[in-house]
Amino acid sequence: MPTLEMFSIENIKNWDRTPAELAAIMQHKYLTSVERSAEVSLEEATLDFMDRYMEAYRREATQRHIQAQIKEIEKYRWIESQKAGRDIGEENAAQEWRSKYAAIYRQDCESLEKNGFMSLSVTVKNEKGVHVRPAGTLSNLVKHYDAEVYVSKPGCMEHYNFVLQGRRYINFKSVMMNLLLLCAAQGDQLEFLAYGREAREVLTEIKALVESGFGEFHPSRT
Repeated sequence: MPTLEMFSIENIKNWDRTPAELAAIMQHKYLTSVERSAEVSLEEATLDFMDRYMEAYRREATQRHIQAQIKEIEKYRWIESQKAGRDIGEENAAQEWRSKYAAIYRQDCESLEKNGFMSLSVTVKNEKGVHVRPAGTLSNLVKHYDAEVYVSKPGCMEHYNFVLQGRRYINFKSVMMNLLLLCAAQGDQLEFLAYGREAREVLTEIKALVESGFGEFHPSRT
């Protein structure tokens, strides 16, 4: 985990964050924007969060995970003791639970869905790829929903806002977003990430639009 001293607007986007960390920053971004009555960038919100809240966030997150795991171990101990007809003991229960379920627990805690994100993977179908018109259509669609939307494309992404679990994402509000989309050819896979009240709805619309080939895809020709 990088320290605040390592961060700047220039290099903060390269921090490979987890869904839980990104969710905390997204919430801070929203609250700060409301407080200032002006849109705050993700980069600015991240720096401010690191400066003012990250240390407390780490402590609280650690305590929260410890307490949650203790409850899971206690539940496991009770279930296994019932099966065995005897108390298997706290230490044995803890060891067995860690070996069987600790990795699953961590994966669940760091899942996109668990942290309020919706994701979508779609393949570009139209022959011309995502050229100027469909890129503009996507941009206009997203503006009508109460959600932050980001997109990622496999391969080299020169322009991006952040890295999440090894993938680079760019905000739909970024002026560079259209450049990324214009490089998406037929057969390319796009990964969309949405966060907010209407995250599910906007991704449903994006999926329908992309899978329809933006009105240019004709299945009979394939």
